[in-house]
Order: sequence, then C-alpha cells, then structure tokens
Amino acid sequence: MAARSVIALVSVAEVVAGDLADHLERRGHDVRAARQPWEAESLLSAKGIDVVVVGDSLSQAEGRDLLRRYG
Repeated sequence: MAARSVIALVSVAEVVAGDLADHLERRGHDVRAARQPWEAESLLSAKGIDVVVVGDSLSQAEGRDLLRRYG
C-alpha cells in the first residue's frame, strides 16, 4: 500500500478547513492544520509535508515567504 500524502492547511478559515480536511481524509490523505503563522512555521519545519494549502488570511507575501523557507 502506498504511503499517505500529508497535506498541511495553513491559515485556512475554520469552516472551510473542517470540510476540506474531512474530504481529503476520506480520500486517504493525512491532514494537519495550522491556524496561525507561528503554528505553520512549527508544522512545516518538522518536515514530512507533501502539499501545503495556504488560506487567504495570510497575505501573498507571507504565504510565499513560508513556502520559500520551508518548501
């Protein structure tokens, strides 16, 4: 069996994050969420994340900076 993809939801609105996480988990993905930028830094620095979904509560510059540093 293939390893489960790990998807990080970063600063995604809570109502959207819950539905999106449920959808992705039903399709066999492991989902981790970080509501605040400092939580995202901790989550992304731990490695093992395959895909990052960045919500619109971060500016484009903040989102790009996170992805540059930890991507």
